Amino acid sequence: MKLLLGLIVISFLFLGCTQSNTQVNAEVSTQVSVQATQQASAQPSEAMNEPTVQASTQVQGSNELVACLDKTRTWKINYDITTITSQGTFNSQMVQYYDNGKIRTDVLTSGIEARSYLIGNDITSCYTYAGSWTCTKTPKPENTVDTEVEVKQNAINYEADGSIQAAGKTANCFKGTTGQSTIRYCISSDCVPIYVKSVGTSNGQTVESETKATAYTTIVTAADFQLPA
Repeated sequence: MKLLLGLIVISFLFLGCTQSNTQVNAEVSTQVSVQATQQASAQPSEAMNEPTVQASTQVQGSNELVACLDKTRTWKINYDITTITSQGTFNSQMVQYYDNGKIRTDVLTSGIEARSYLIGNDITSCYTYAGSWTCTKTPKPENTVDTEVEVKQNAINYEADGSIQAAGKTANCFKGTTGQSTIRYCISSDCVPIYVKSVGTSNGQTVESETKATAYTTIVTAADFQLPA
């Protein structure tokens, strides 16, 4: 299984790293009917046109998505995250900084503030304890990939999937498969991912994640990616 770092599951990976480092986040954890068949048989022309309509929707959606993903993008996004697993439903907040592959993720869960930095081939996890920061650097696992890269590689197979309101903006949505997850990926007019919903498996269990922006800016600086003192 390929793990995705970035918009979709970096919060899970990060919470996992925080949990092991601090030991304080243990709590976080067609049916086809006969009638439809008969209708399809009685109206062969409509049935034959369905694949064409679907293909047109896919091409239109993928072209728009690819055009956005090809741009140089930066952002700082405040997200509300809802995660549903077999253990229950968990809510958290995340702030993500992105600058052409560099990712910083700040998470506040159960009163614990933690940060994760993906820069180059290293992941640095930091957390606060007794008013000071502690950081640990590890190599990025071989089966881990930046979500933005993964979505871009598969964008040609995404199709348009309506729109949604987030952070006071209207985002156009696209649906497809990334790794082993089904993704609804929604971007604003300035190509910022302000809503992402994913359904996939992790450690043999189904995980559903909804990540929705509450505010964002496209301005980030080099200082945003410096480790805490």
